[in-house]
Amino acid sequence: MEFLQLHRTIQLRILTTFITRLTGTMIFPFMAIYFAGYLGAGIAGVLLFSSLMIQLVAGLYGGYLADRWGRKTLMVWGEGIQCLAFLGMMLANSPYLQSAWITFAMMIVHSLCNGLIIPASDAMLIDVSTPQTRTLMYSVNYWSINLAITFGAFIGGALFSSHRMELFGLLTVTGLLIWLITVFLITETYVLQASAQQTKRWNILTSGKLIIRNYHQVWKDRLFIIFVLGNMLLLSTEFHLTQYIGVRLQKEFVPQSMLIWGDWQLELNGIKVLSMIQIENTIGIVLLSLFLAGVIRRSKRQISWMNIAVLIYITGFAVMAFSNTLWILVGAMLLATVGELIHVPIRQSLLAQIINDQSRSSYMAVNGIGTQGARAIAALGITLGVWVPAYGMSIIIAIVGLIGFLCISYVISRVQASTKASSTQGVTKNQVTL
Repeated sequence: MEFLQLHRTIQLRILTTFITRLTGTMIFPFMAIYFAGYLGAGIAGVLLFSSLMIQLVAGLYGGYLADRWGRKTLMVWGEGIQCLAFLGMMLANSPYLQSAWITFAMMIVHSLCNGLIIPASDAMLIDVSTPQTRTLMYSVNYWSINLAITFGAFIGGALFSSHRMELFGLLTVTGLLIWLITVFLITETYVLQASAQQTKRWNILTSGKLIIRNYHQVWKDRLFIIFVLGNMLLLSTEFHLTQYIGVRLQKEFVPQSMLIWGDWQLELNGIKVLSMIQIENTIGIVLLSLFLAGVIRRSKRQISWMNIAVLIYITGFAVMAFSNTLWILVGAMLLATVGELIHVPIRQSLLAQIINDQSRSSYMAVNGIGTQGARAIAALGITLGVWVPAYGMSIIIAIVGLIGFLCISYVISRVQASTKASSTQGVTKNQVTL
């Protein structure tokens, strides 16, 4: 099995990511409902937004520190403190204490720790992978995350209201397990440079200027920033599904009955249709991900595959932005899912190829900002959709996605030119097959 040929650290990180997503999805998607029930919808929105912003800022700081302290050191500290935060959440939802505010305080600690952990973890995967193994690595990781989300959402939906303390307890136990795996089984993957050692020793508590200088260097990397911009615009097309597309379906989809078996019928409305195509997407990823990854990995024209995949991905979500016909929606989601499965691992491999090896965590932190930017663009789509009709929104979503595609294509063309120049000079470097 090819997965077993991957670096041991990759195998362990995919395992721990699966466990984290499985238990996390049982709880965190339902926290908005939890806070709204205890504190009101208005306060809940402010709290969740502040948690997101804190994680964003912590991610920038964490990316900087992971390039100075090393990946494992930061992950050990982050996962250890995070485990204590999970314990605090469990105690704040026990028969002896019910406190939404303590739960929120612990959630802030969790967000801070995530900001420290995620850039280091992402960089660690790049550290120990090669251009030949990255497509497989990202495909397996993508598959395992979606499998975890599928089971986690199902279990959480059934148990969150009635067994919340037990779920937080499970989160604490798995958090401790992941911390032990990191401490005893995962080795450091990043060799600190002399300048980083000096920074670690003397400036870590007063490093504001150094952090600004560090990210200034990242932002000066024009090719990388164009990639982040393209990735943000392209990813925003997918995030419209639970934003504008979901709101539109709720308002416009005419309820109808679908014959399932015999005389049993399924009553469908906009919300149920949204849920149905989301389930279709998840099942498609779980069933097709590894198969398509194998096909693409053996291809000598991965970028050609990616270009086709991106176009059908954009088309799928653009169609869902205006159609109210059930089978067209299902077909469009199938297109989007296949496109997603093909282009995402290749795009992630391209990202690993263009970042600076000495500042990988910092680069991954900035890439994370692009992901949050994609969410913000999708959120704005709801407001824009109040004035723009569905066909207009479909065109806007397609144009935004195509601009993102052009940005990615520009980056690819520059990488191709660099590869040809290196080959001419007799320099060989294994990269994504272009």
